[in-house]
Amino acid sequence: GGGEALAVAAIYPDYGNPRGEVLMAATELGRRFSAPPDSIGIVLAPGADGEALGAALGSEFALGRDALRDQGEVKRIATGIFERTFTITRALNALTLAVAALALLASLLAQARERRRRLAPMWALGVPRGQLLGVQLAQLGGAALAVGLVAVPLGIAITWGLVAVINVAAFGWRLPLHLFPGEIALTLGTAVAVALAAAALPALRLWRTPPRALLAEETG
Repeated sequence: GGGEALAVAAIYPDYGNPRGEVLMAATELGRRFSAPPDSIGIVLAPGADGEALGAALGSEFALGRDALRDQGEVKRIATGIFERTFTITRALNALTLAVAALALLASLLAQARERRRRLAPMWALGVPRGQLLGVQLAQLGGAALAVGLVAVPLGIAITWGLVAVINVAAFGWRLPLHLFPGEIALTLGTAVAVALAAAALPALRLWRTPPRALLAEETG
């Protein structure tokens, strides 16, 4: 029968609800709009028997089983579904990291012969074999670490743009951006370890190769 001026305490996203709704206390709803609540929530004390209460309410008010909902059970089911989803996500993340590591290893090993040919003149000039191997390890490991240190802030910046700009423009709301230092460190460590392995495998072969064979590869 007239306007009501109410103060909005907070605005929150409800991702499972496509409609905009106003949430207020049942007492305010009845006092201001004379509207009885459609449902009532009961908070049980710790250790209370929820099944006995549900049976008593159903018997007293002739309620069907669909009229009563155990929020704790709903939460347990939803949490179980989310946990299974996260388990699959973690497995896919591990698989993606393994595939990327194999691709990086294959790419570096494909260039191993060319790198070994460049070592022949240095070996002929008297550079010790151990020093040559150390240079190879330092070059590939340092390159992998440097690229990773550049890629991490770039990836964070791109992700921030997606959640803070693109997502807001497309849907009107944004997701929180969380960083996981452990995952970032694992990715960097994997990249460096793969680079060192790609340098160590040809290095072992180089250690067993006679200088004459190495010079023959250079002249060929």
